[in-house]
Amino acid sequence: MTILAPCRYNPEFLGMLESPADGLGCWMLPDTTLCGIATNATFSSFAKLCQGGYGSKPVQAGQTVVAVNPEWTGPQDIGQFWERKLKEAAEVLLAPNEWQTLYSCRMIRTSRGKGYGLLVGSYSLGWHLWAARSEDSSSVADGDCLLWSQEKPTQPLIIETLNAAAAAAKL
Repeated sequence: MTILAPCRYNPEFLGMLESPADGLGCWMLPDTTLCGIATNATFSSFAKLCQGGYGSKPVQAGQTVVAVNPEWTGPQDIGQFWERKLKEAAEVLLAPNEWQTLYSCRMIRTSRGKGYGLLVGSYSLGWHLWAARSEDSSSVADGDCLLWSQEKPTQPLIIETLNAAAAAAKL
């Protein structure tokens, strides 16, 4: 994924939060904070950023925080059972209506490798599931969109759709 900002914004790389090994980078623009690759394991640093722990800019009025390639799975998977404050922060920060997908593109393979697909979602355009040519391909197979939905489709629906498309292709 490439993120571009017009030169007039003068983006500033602030560095890696906590440790370079974590891979959680932070960039600042006049009205936006970009944070790259927040995961369950790095969520405490991400929460600290969102709460103003690295400076007040992200929590100021008119500021937007953008999570680039977030890989968190949900509040239930964050922290250890004794990290109650971190789990509470995850519940608040990852509440269903707190984040919107601006763009997502992900290759998907069903568990038994029968079906391969490309799931693309973007703000206001919904989610599209396309069949991929093969498990090693990042290109879309010829044909129509397999599934369209305004909301992100559930994993079982994606798997069912990809498996049905794979079975139909073998006929």
